[in-house]
Amino acid sequence: EQAEEEDDLDVEGDDTDLRLARLEDLMERRPVMLSSVLLRQNPHNVHEWHKRAKLFQAQKDPHKVIVCYTEAVKTVDPKKAFGKLYSLWTAFARFYEEHEDVDNARGVEELAGVYCAWAEMEIRHENYEEALQVMQHAVTEPSQAIQRRRQNEAQGRALRESTKGGGEKRAEMIASIPVQERVHRSTRVWSLYLDLEESLGTVATTKAAYERCLELK
Repeated sequence: EQAEEEDDLDVEGDDTDLRLARLEDLMERRPVMLSSVLLRQNPHNVHEWHKRAKLFQAQKDPHKVIVCYTEAVKTVDPKKAFGKLYSLWTAFARFYEEHEDVDNARGVEELAGVYCAWAEMEIRHENYEEALQVMQHAVTEPSQAIQRRRQNEAQGRALRESTKGGGEKRAEMIASIPVQERVHRSTRVWSLYLDLEESLGTVATTKAAYERCLELK
């Protein structure tokens, strides 16, 4: 009988550990679950979308952050938005620019897509000057990129002069450049920017834009 009682205690102990584990898991997921409830009540709450993204950033889960911002900009209706809708696009782009893990070709294309979608949203609401400003920012080469480019050009010349395998090393060098320093070369952003310059800019600004584009080739 004593052995049976000990077995019962062990079972109860195991059950308690399981329940505690479930409780801890529930407490960890509570902020995200609460966020989901609040967004179901008002999916156009810009502030709540920002809070949700910060929760995933705290969890160090960049994929969920990207999914969160993607859902946010697709869901929020500009006419019903509670908060500044453009801040979602700004935060989305800034996340890509600041996140060091997103540094591959797919990341460049995705960041280019963020800028283009942002500008297209402004165009749909007839905010043409804002759309042009968004794309002007997208095609502007960051100061860090200018410094890195000059360093890489010098290293590239040295590699070509010193080794036959310089081509492979140069390719690796280019691939290591962060997303935010490469998106300004995206064909996608330049295509939309040039269209906007032709429609909204002057002859001088449009000519200058095409000259800059040709210099990148």
